[in-house]
Order: sequence, then C-alpha cells, then structure tokens
Amino acid sequence: MKVGKTGPGATNGRLRRRLVLLAAVLLVLATVVFVTASYLLSLPQFGAPMSATQLLRARANAHYHEDRFANELPPAAYRLADIWTLLTGQLLGKETRMPPAALPEVAIDQQALAAALPRSGLRAFWIGHASVYVEIDGLRVLVDPMFSDYASPFQFGPRRFQPPPLAVDELPVIDVVLITHDHYDHLDMHSVQDLARRSATFLVPLGIGAHLQRWGVPPAQIRELEWWQEHIVGGVSFVATPARHYSGRGLRDASASLWTSWSVLGAQHRFFVSGDTGYSEHFRLIGER
Repeated sequence: MKVGKTGPGATNGRLRRRLVLLAAVLLVLATVVFVTASYLLSLPQFGAPMSATQLLRARANAHYHEDRFANELPPAAYRLADIWTLLTGQLLGKETRMPPAALPEVAIDQQALAAALPRSGLRAFWIGHASVYVEIDGLRVLVDPMFSDYASPFQFGPRRFQPPPLAVDELPVIDVVLITHDHYDHLDMHSVQDLARRSATFLVPLGIGAHLQRWGVPPAQIRELEWWQEHIVGGVSFVATPARHYSGRGLRDASASLWTSWSVLGAQHRFFVSGDTGYSEHFRLIGER
C-alpha cells in the first residue's frame, strides 16, 4: 500500500493548488462581471458619448474642464456625517415615502387641449415630477417628458406613484420639447422616441444630442444649446440659462453633458424652468439679463 507524501512540502503543494484554483475562480468571476457590465452599459438607454463635432464645441466651452462640465460655484463637499445621515435616513428613516392613497388628478378636456391655440396666452398643467405641458403665445411646449413607469435604465428602480394623467399619444402635437439634463427622471428614452415620431423639436443642453441621435431622433429635430444661447420657434425665444447641477447616465459619464435651466420668452408671456438646480448667483444673473 502506497503512503501519500506528508510534511511541509506536501502542505505547501496543496496550498499552492488551492490558491491557483481560487485565482482562476476569481478571474472567471471578474471576466463575467466585466463582460456583463460592458454589455449593459452598451445598451441604448444609457445614451452615447459626444461626437467629434460636439466634443470640439464642448472643449471651447468655458465650463468644460478635464472631459467634463463644471459648475461656476463648486458643489458643497460631503462630510462623513452627511453621508451617514443620508444612509440611515434612506435605510432606517420613518418618513412616508409612498402616498397612502392615489394623488388627486384634474380631468383633462382633450377636446379643448387639441383646439387651435390663441396667438397670446399662457396655460400649463403638471404631468408628474418635472414633466410639465405649457401653452405659450401660440406654441405647445413639453418640459422634461417622463411617461415611463421607472426612472431607470431597466424595469426596476425608482417607480412613479401612479400613471401620468394622459399618455403621450393623447397629447396634441408638441412644437418644442425642452430637456434640462440627462438624468433618468428628466430624460426618458421611450418618451423621447414617441415624441420624435410626432415631429417635435428638441432643445437640449450640449452633449445630450448624442443620446437622442442614438435613440433614432433625426438630427434636424435637435438643437443643442450652451448657456446664454438662444433659439427662436414661432416667435418664442428659448434661452439656455445657467443651473447648478450635474449630469450622467452610466458609470463613466459623470457630468459629460451640460445641464441647464430655460428662460422662455414669448411676445406676451414668459416662464422659467429651473432644472433641478441648487442655489447660486445664476438666479440674479438670469433675472438681470
């Protein structure tokens, strides 16, 4: 009968084999994670990087540094205590996070909604979150349209409390869609695609046009603006004005596209869209200009 080897040499051999096996398993797992993550991040809902032409515009922008846009006033730094408060509040907080009952809705008269607009007038209704429908001096405008169930690249994540008061195909023809930034609760791929098929013009901050083009929106329907630039539609002036925020849809595109507020100036009326902004001097500057 053979007797197996014993002693320090045999023990070291077994240890080496186990380490090699462990390393191989970890390598396989890392490869699976990398391939899966790369595939997921390549999905269209994550958008697209800027084209060479867009990148040239970005590099000429005074707020673009080291491949990303920056606020004029830097964001406040998080302290460890702030992070702890945020985590404990999210996980252990007792706030009411879901409405205990359906939120009240005002019934929309679709016949009146589809009627011809007067040349002068201002009317609006709230669709949900940042999505607002506005009629201003003969134009129909939609702000940050989000009609999907989830503010997420997938069918899970932050979910709306209840359906929007009307569907995209129940809207009248929209003249202009305003986008403030590319976070999922403000820029929804499916809503954009539905509105693009209805020939809406999209006014977006610089860089977001790349997302829209990947989603099939014709370039002729897209206008990318930088802060203080203006685009006129039907006599109404749409001015991209500053905001204090950030952007990003994936793991590697933090602040890669610009964010903005909008000042909309009609012949008789005007309105302002703040665009998820924090406070800074830009409010005074916008008011003065």
